[in-house]
Amino acid sequence: MIELGIGAGVLVAAALSAVDQGLNHLGEAHLSAIADEGGSRAKEAARVLSAWESVHARLLVGRVVCFSAAVALAVHARVFGDGLVASLLLSFSLALTYGGLTAIAVAMLRRAAAS
Repeated sequence: MIELGIGAGVLVAAALSAVDQGLNHLGEAHLSAIADEGGSRAKEAARVLSAWESVHARLLVGRVVCFSAAVALAVHARVFGDGLVASLLLSFSLALTYGGLTAIAVAMLRRAAAS
């Protein structure tokens, strides 16, 4: 059951990171253009623009909390199971997994934003 919590923490952290990177890739000018067009996404674009810094801060906090919780669960499981060295190796592998998932998610969002 702890494995599900670890996996969920890493996946959610990677998703939050991808959303943050996607917003940065779009940029304020592009979001402003979307808001000015008045299309189906205009309302959401205007809302994000009105709280640009707050949105990024919330995404950062969520990312840090989720990833920290995943690492804490992993360390807890390993310290009480396999020992300290195994827990450190697991934490390192979680960081690599998080980095890989984030890179994949960011690439997918950039491709979707470009089309």
